[in-house]
Amino acid sequence: MFDDTTGEFDDDGIDTDKDEIQVSVSDELTRLHDKYGNLKPQVVVDEARDEGSPIHDRFEWDDTKAGEEFRLGQARKLIRVVVTMGPKGKTTPMFVHVTDADEGPMYVKTTIAVESESLFESALGQLSIKLTIAIRSLTDLISASTGPLPAPLKSVQKSLLAARKALDKVIAPH
Repeated sequence: MFDDTTGEFDDDGIDTDKDEIQVSVSDELTRLHDKYGNLKPQVVVDEARDEGSPIHDRFEWDDTKAGEEFRLGQARKLIRVVVTMGPKGKTTPMFVHVTDADEGPMYVKTTIAVESESLFESALGQLSIKLTIAIRSLTDLISASTGPLPAPLKSVQKSLLAARKALDKVIAPH
C-alpha cells in the first residue's frame, strides 16, 4: 500500500522477492492497460478480485481491515486540508506531518512544529521527501518523452533539484 506521508510503498506483509513482484505487477497492469486502453483504479480492483489474478494478494480483501485503512486515509486527508487564515489572507496548513522519536509519525499544529527544533526538522524532512517525489515524477516524464519538450521543463527540474539540495543542507545533521 502507498504511504503518502513517506512517499513509499510498504510490502503489505508479502514475503516474496520484490523483483518478482515488480515484474508480476508490471505485466498485469500492462495487460489491463492494453485490454481497456487505460488504467482506472476501479478496473484494477475489479480484475484483482479473482484469486487467480497475479495482483490479488496486493490488496486487503478483509473488508473490516480495508475499511479501517480507508478511514485512516480519509483521516489523513481531512487533517491535511484544514488551514488557518493569516492576517493578510494567506492560508497556512493548520497541521503538519512529523515523526517524533518517541511517538512515531503523527500530525502536530504547524505553530508547534515551527517552535520545536526537532519537529521543524522532521517537517522539513517530509518536505524533502515531497520534493524528491516531484523530481522523480518530472524526471520520469522527461525521460519517457520522445518528442520535443517545453523549454522551461529542464529549468523547472534544475530548480527542484536545487531546492532539495538547499533544503537537505538545512536539515543535515549538525
